[in-house]
Amino acid sequence: MHVFVYGSLKKGFGNHRCLEGATFVGPGILDNAKMLNLGAFPGIIPSPTGKIFGEVYKITPEILARLDRLEGHPNFYCRQVASIFADFEETIPQFESWVYFLSKDSAEHYQEICESIPSGQWK
Repeated sequence: MHVFVYGSLKKGFGNHRCLEGATFVGPGILDNAKMLNLGAFPGIIPSPTGKIFGEVYKITPEILARLDRLEGHPNFYCRQVASIFADFEETIPQFESWVYFLSKDSAEHYQEICESIPSGQWK
């Protein structure tokens, strides 16, 4: 199974250690989502326009459970399957991956008080 990460779980960021044991697959793009700046980390919500740029990892069920705890699934973030466009391999243009979206309650709250990140890239 795969997970698409777009914020503090990416290489070079503080929570990347939670992906210990995962295999980096490559960069990926999630369409139809909007990124919000929550301060120390981002959150994403579905949106009719927008792209999110991130990284794809092959993970085990144990790593997925670790990520669920970190992300507060299903209360703060809600893990969903989404189509990711591979930004690394033309032979696999699109595949399914787990993605952590803000939960409905979190999204309603943070849309009111947080700025969006139009580039879709967390730096």
